[in-house]
Amino acid sequence: MYEYIKGKLIEVDTQRAIIDVNGVGYKVFIPASIYQDLIDKDQITLHTSYIVKEDSQTLFGFLTKLQRNVFEMLKKQNHFITFTSGLEAKILKDWHVNLLSQLRLKRVFFAYDTPDDFEYLINA
Repeated sequence: MYEYIKGKLIEVDTQRAIIDVNGVGYKVFIPASIYQDLIDKDQITLHTSYIVKEDSQTLFGFLTKLQRNVFEMLKKQNHFITFTSGLEAKILKDWHVNLLSQLRLKRVFFAYDTPDDFEYLINA
């Protein structure tokens, strides 16, 4: 629904950023790995993933489209996959962007082509 969000960075920590867009403050959850890239910025652009559930609406933000696309891909995963770090694909549907940021994204992305390639995902 939302491709990106661009605005003035009001506040940031290792889990979220508050971005002012024309007087409206948006809380955007971020991977801890991008915190250092944002801390000294005034204006930022984040590629977003918007999650709507029964009891919540959550906006996730990423520095690159690749990070966002891998997150989108993994949150749709129907198979139960346990990564060597203990990260489970089922849990990603809820909230584990910080753990996702620790994965080598290109390797995960290319391992996802077919179900037979899940072994590569496990080792990512």
